Amino acid sequence: MLLAMGLAWAAPSWGQNAAVSLGLPLLGYYRAGRYMAVELPLSGDAPGAAQTLQTDDPLAVPTRVDLAFFSQTRQRLTVVLMVSDHATHLNQIPLHALLPDQRLVGLLASAVDAAAVQPVFPAMAIIPLRIDPGLLQPDIAPALESLDALVMGDWPKDVARQQALQVLHERGVTLVVSTSAKVVPDNLPWQQQGPLWVCRPARSLPSIICPAAYEPALGWNPGRPSRFRLRVVIIGIIGTLLLGLISLIGRRRMPAMVVLLTTALAIGVSCWNRAQPVTTWASGMVSLDETAATSTQDAWHYCTVAVPGDIHLGSGFAHPVFYDEAQLVAARPQYRTGPAGTQGLYLHAAPGFPLAALTTPSDQIFTRSSGPGPVPIAKLVAPAIYPGWQIELQQASLLGGDDDFGAICLRRSPL
Repeated sequence: MLLAMGLAWAAPSWGQNAAVSLGLPLLGYYRAGRYMAVELPLSGDAPGAAQTLQTDDPLAVPTRVDLAFFSQTRQRLTVVLMVSDHATHLNQIPLHALLPDQRLVGLLASAVDAAAVQPVFPAMAIIPLRIDPGLLQPDIAPALESLDALVMGDWPKDVARQQALQVLHERGVTLVVSTSAKVVPDNLPWQQQGPLWVCRPARSLPSIICPAAYEPALGWNPGRPSRFRLRVVIIGIIGTLLLGLISLIGRRRMPAMVVLLTTALAIGVSCWNRAQPVTTWASGMVSLDETAATSTQDAWHYCTVAVPGDIHLGSGFAHPVFYDEAQLVAARPQYRTGPAGTQGLYLHAAPGFPLAALTTPSDQIFTRSSGPGPVPIAKLVAPAIYPGWQIELQQASLLGGDDDFGAICLRRSPL
């Protein structure tokens, strides 16, 4: 297979007034369930109106792009979340879904021979392509997570690039250094394979449709936080004592005072209840201990709402996970790029069934309130999510209270 060089640029611009052409750093290759990088080189002043990137997949997740933000910041990179392997075009640009027996390998060094990587993925078809080293920045590295491996001649000395490679490892990308000398850091689980140093990820990202991910939250009905319910009980006790005090004042005024007190308490508690957050979050941590010095940290977040509304999964690249296709359609996911605090993935939530999302340490998820628990996060240890791992240590609570799903440490199952 010929080595693809450079970027695939689309000649047609999108939007009626913006001189925008789309670039695909991965040449249109993508892995279902992962983000795909898209470059937006702007020429001239872009209008303030937002534009939308969307594939032809019936389940496509649109990306809403704030062109004014891109024009002001000169930011070029955004992402599209590829839900399934049915997408064939993005704004008329051809796309290529990776097959199960194909591995997309990014090459950072011109001297690296793609054939040398074949032993890392035996019996797999290697699709090599050159990667712009400028894309190795911690905040945008997750956009390259459709890669199966990234090959470099030497481990970079630049700290930002080292952090970017760490992020890619957390998101399921195999790192390969094509040198026989031990010049790789000790904070990653390296193994020597012939003339290569190989760092395999602890796990692949789960499928975007994964019922097993909902095992900890099935039957979870948090209601109001325990702190709120305790305070309501205290108010009820105080109200009862006041009613007893009123009965000692005199029978003539007692009926009116009882009515006034009970009405005031009912209205106060009702207003206080309505002022409580309508969104409830619970989170749990899964630590995959690869070696004595290295581990991969997965944070699982579950959200339920009292009234229908949109929830924001944070400014990073959180991975939503749905119970089935019907829930995906109902959630109407959308990725937005724009100023800080607005960028990230948005989902529409409805009462009655939680939504789940997986984040890695490089992501920032907004969890403004928590609900009662704990629900055992250990139920996530299933072959569909963490094949080959078993529980080594389980903690009842991660945050020191009862408002999360706990934490577990995993170790590899013996062969």
